[in-house]
Amino acid sequence: MRMLRPMRGRVDLEPRALAAAAWTWARRCPLTAIYLLVLVVIAALLALLPEQLAETVVLHASTNLRGLRNTPVFVLVTSAFVLWGGLGGLLLLPVVAVVMGTVERWLGKVATVFVFALGHVGATLGLAVVLASGIFHGAVKPEIATVHDVGVSYGLLGLAGALAARVPIRWRGWYTAVIAVPPLGAFALTRDPTELGHVMAALIGLVLAVLLLRAVAYASAPRVGTGGQDIRDHPIVKTRR
Repeated sequence: MRMLRPMRGRVDLEPRALAAAAWTWARRCPLTAIYLLVLVVIAALLALLPEQLAETVVLHASTNLRGLRNTPVFVLVTSAFVLWGGLGGLLLLPVVAVVMGTVERWLGKVATVFVFALGHVGATLGLAVVLASGIFHGAVKPEIATVHDVGVSYGLLGLAGALAARVPIRWRGWYTAVIAVPPLGAFALTRDPTELGHVMAALIGLVLAVLLLRAVAYASAPRVGTGGQDIRDHPIVKTRR
């Protein structure tokens, strides 16, 4: 008679095992874990506030043209910690955990903050220039200067774009298309300025990926001195290793 054996490699869904797995992940990605915790706490606080007051708080944290003109540093920082849209905003948390956690374990905490900030701030300011120019030339309604504009999507797309450097070459083109084409198509269909910001953030991340690949290629290339000698084998270089 054959004995039934437990399947190897199966996932243990017991609460204690899940908690242990979550704690292990948090220790490996502390920056991402803290960021997720802050997002959840702020989302919960906004949910507890009266609707009108919550909208006022979000508006004061928004990186719209009025916010960028009056309190640019404040809105650029606070907007990255505010999820707006109820359940729809919270659905982004698993994506943040995967993308930011992967970049953190790959590049480290400081580089992760830099890439996220570059995507968030770069796309925000780039979009602001386009909108201000559009308002000046009458192509964009002035009301756009006071809309709600918060969230993690610009920074997240910057991180996701930078991860293209980690994708195998045979899949890199497909990955790039997945990152860049959806926001570009959404902007073409809806003409929503936010989608244009998503395009900018994705492009910023992809440019960073190219720079990272070139930096790695340069660092790994042999340094050849005169006479074809590898400069790393030069006696002076050897003494300084």
